[in-house]
Amino acid sequence: MRKEPNIFDYATGELSQDAFICWLLNWLDYTEEHELKNAAKEFILLLCKKNHPCADKITLESIGRLLLTGKGKVLRQYGKMDVFFAVEIDGNPTEFIIEDKTNTPPHSDQLKKYVDFVINKQKKIHGYVKNEIVKIYYKTGYLFDEDKNECAFVKGDDLVKTKYHFGIIDLNSIYKFLKRITTDNLIFTSYRDYISKLKYEHDDIISHLTEKKGYQKLTSAPFQYELMKYISKWCPETIGEMAISHGTSSGRPWTQYRFIFLKDFYDKKINESVFYRFEKRKNKSIGGYEYCLSIRQYAVIHKTGIPKKIERLGIYKKLFSEVESEISGLSFGKAVKDKSGSNSSEIAVLFFDEHQNNLHSLKGVLPIVHSKLLALINEHEQLIP
Repeated sequence: MRKEPNIFDYATGELSQDAFICWLLNWLDYTEEHELKNAAKEFILLLCKKNHPCADKITLESIGRLLLTGKGKVLRQYGKMDVFFAVEIDGNPTEFIIEDKTNTPPHSDQLKKYVDFVINKQKKIHGYVKNEIVKIYYKTGYLFDEDKNECAFVKGDDLVKTKYHFGIIDLNSIYKFLKRITTDNLIFTSYRDYISKLKYEHDDIISHLTEKKGYQKLTSAPFQYELMKYISKWCPETIGEMAISHGTSSGRPWTQYRFIFLKDFYDKKINESVFYRFEKRKNKSIGGYEYCLSIRQYAVIHKTGIPKKIERLGIYKKLFSEVESEISGLSFGKAVKDKSGSNSSEIAVLFFDEHQNNLHSLKGVLPIVHSKLLALINEHEQLIP
């Protein structure tokens, strides 16, 4: 049986998702009883449960009508917010901020700016913050740690955390909500089918983390990130503060776990890092590009510090060679030479295969490699100040 085309397979951006959210919310003003009016109430209840200070007391019966905000009821890009609206909750006006994301993280303190905008608007109208503000981060893509940290506003004190905290509605929460609603409405069912497909794709990626040949999913940024978090747990020893980061290079994802961090090591604000990195690079043994796990030394160095960085790189390579000679179960390739003191220099590299260098071998052997290498580095007086 041929499946009907789904418009959301093509309308995959945040603007299309904004439109669905606004469309659903506007059903709250439908004058007659309707399953989508009830769905709108269910959705608002979900928002309240994630962020309203009186979440435990709010029920479907608590949710009243949409309120005018001065420019309409459900607004897009009001104060640059993706979606903004106000509803009566137990008879009290409550304002809602929804920041809608597909795959991008927050940027430029945008979440804080939205809250400040709404607070300042209330102060201008009422002279004080009169209405509760429900703040929601709605994301259908993978939630990275920076998403969670921004929503929790971890850089502030307790008072600031409360003021700027955003409740998170992730792919799993959206999927569960949509599955609860009984309707034949084509817009709703199309979006539900689209989210169901995203959920299946996400679950399929994560399921490969425990498979030997799971490394074949390293083309996926979420898979890389989840696997690197596993590696950070398998190899918890660090020198200095650990960090996991990710990004893209030439359109390809990369992920890093920093396990050595020496602050101001070469000079003021010139740090040294050593990290594991998933990246795609040329495998000379096959003549093609593959994803690998490399160990890299990194420092944005001035010319005067280059000899010191190159010397340290040589020591790292020597110590790794000692460790490699004592272990079996993983086969490391030849690291790229660096005689010029590049910012990023390769200490070791491992290309994956389904026989020896698979994910099961990685889990069994890499923790041993890591512990031995960190022990040798800690013992070497030229490496640790």
